[in-house]
Parts: sequence; C-alpha cells; structure tokens
Amino acid sequence: MTGSKDPNIAAHVVLRVDASRAIGMGHLMRMRDLAAEFAARGATCSYACRLESHSVLRAQGIPAASIITVADGSNWTAPSGTTHIVTDIMWSGNAFSAAREVSALTATGLPVTVIDSMPPDHFVTPDSAIPPACVVTPYLGAQHLRPPPRTPDWAAGADFAVMDPAYAAARARIAPPLPHRILVFCGGADPTGLSQRVAARLAPTGAAIDLVLGPLYPPDVRAALTRMANDHPNLTLHGPKSGLSGLIECCGLVVGRIGLLRYQAAMLGRTGIYLFEGPEYRVYLEHFDRSGLAEVYFSDPPTGDGPFLERLSSLSDPKIRDALFALNSPAMAAVHGQGAANVVDRVLTQDRRSP
Repeated sequence: MTGSKDPNIAAHVVLRVDASRAIGMGHLMRMRDLAAEFAARGATCSYACRLESHSVLRAQGIPAASIITVADGSNWTAPSGTTHIVTDIMWSGNAFSAAREVSALTATGLPVTVIDSMPPDHFVTPDSAIPPACVVTPYLGAQHLRPPPRTPDWAAGADFAVMDPAYAAARARIAPPLPHRILVFCGGADPTGLSQRVAARLAPTGAAIDLVLGPLYPPDVRAALTRMANDHPNLTLHGPKSGLSGLIECCGLVVGRIGLLRYQAAMLGRTGIYLFEGPEYRVYLEHFDRSGLAEVYFSDPPTGDGPFLERLSSLSDPKIRDALFALNSPAMAAVHGQGAANVVDRVLTQDRRSP
C-alpha cells in the first residue's frame, strides 16, 4: 500500500457515528455538518453505524446506500475506495470500546481522525496500537484540560467546534438589540424529560418561549409539552429541526441541556443557561462557565436540578430577564464557527490510501 496526497485523487471519507435515545443526536449532527464541508471540497462521504442507528440516520435524509452496518463487537470494513475515516464515538462510558475500534481501523493503514471527548471519556491510544492520524478535541480550553494524546496531529480547542454554514450567515446578520425570546432545546432525545421541567418553570414567567421537540423525544414528554403549550400562549412548540441557527437568531437567550448547543449559541452571541445531568466533565464545564460563555448548572445531589430550575423561575422578573438579552461578546470571541473547515483541512492533508 502506498500513501498519496495527490489532490487529483478524489477523497471518499467514511464517517463512523451512532445516534439513539441513549446516545443522543449530537454526534450525528456534527458528522452531518462535517459531511457538508467535505462535499464543498469535492469529497464524498458514507456513514458507518450500528443497525439500531440506521432508522435515525435515514430520518435525517441519509440514503440507505450511504450507510455501512457496524456489527456487534464493532467489526466493520471500510469499502473499497475509502481514503479517510473519521470517528465520532467518544460518548460517556464508551472510551475503552472506542479506542479498541479505532485501533482496528488504524491497523488497516487508512488515516483515521478521532473526534475526541473530555476526561474521563477522552481518547487514549492503546500502547500497542498504531495512533490515529489526528485527534480532534473541539472544546474550549482542551489543551489544558486533558493530557496530550499519542498522535502526530492534535487539533485542540474551540477553533475546531463543528457547525454548519448557516451559523456563519446568521452571525453576519447579528444586530443588537437581541430579540426578547427564549429558545429551549434539550437535545434530540431528552431521556430524562428535562424539557418538560424547563417549560414548567419558564411558561409562568410570561416570557416568549420557543421550545424545539427533538426527533427522539418520548411520547409522554411530547404529550405533556403539548398540554402545557395549550395552557400557555407564550409557549410555542416546534417540531424537529435539521439545524437551530434560525431559531437561535430569533431568540436572545438559550436554555436547556448542555450539548453542542453551547457552541452554536456562543457563536451567535447568545448567553445560555444550561443543566448538565451527570458526574462527568465537571472541570471542563466549570471552565466554560467561568469564561463567561454561559451559566452551567449541575444536577448533583442533594439539590439536583433545583438551583437550575430556580434560576429559570427568577426570569419572571423582567429586569433579570432583560439583562440576559444582551450580546455575549466573550462568547462570540471564543467561537468563530470555522471549526468544520479547520477539521476538514486536517483530514484532507493526511496521506491517502491509494484507491
């Protein structure tokens, strides 16, 4: 096998990702946005996922012919003509399994790029394994919050936060004052019903609220939110969206479960009030909060999500609410929105396997 960087050899990138109610939709959305950037450069993409993720990918408009099935045990083979692989499988509790799968992929000789997570779920190259060509840790302050991975190329920091081009267009249109509306989004799945608890606190404040229902929301959560919207004219429900840039642009404050939304809102200068439900990533998320990009709350015992929900109830005071409808300049400075282009730049300069 020989390597090549010949630009005349068309790149075909396999994107390894999964999506489910347990995992959420964020990894898939990030890979979809990367696929758009690859396409803009003339590269083609296919997706590799477990069988249970197929229906989610198909619902996002990904053709069945572009989906490769990953068998139990993470066994799969990239199709002939593949030049690069990008994985986005570093979710909570999956670090060991992901490292094993990446090791099998790097052993094939194909250049592999790993989209990383933060401690304790960060990527670690096993001692006996060939390292990936690149590890992308696309989080604010990542250089200081995890040990350097064993790889020839570590792309770390918010400069690599991946977002679709619609955010750049929306950013160019920002003109204060910001709209006095609140956007609520609790992810694509919302397994804990957080959106229902958020709406129950925000709706009585009288603020104008736009709440997005994710495609994997449980039926009981959907039904409860529908009843709440019927009782509160200030609460507007929106069906699943392929992207949130338009709704963020129409709102001045963002509330919900912390996820990729934190970077999307920051890029558009919106302050966020977020809850994180879990023990992981505390140091990183506290750094995000201290940097002025958002208010981050944790559902730790004994208070659980109480402080977060009380903060939302406080928005019934117009003075408190209005102070949050202000352009967040530190957030805009930290997140510029060129992350997809920066990641694709790193991938397409790697040695390619000859077709």
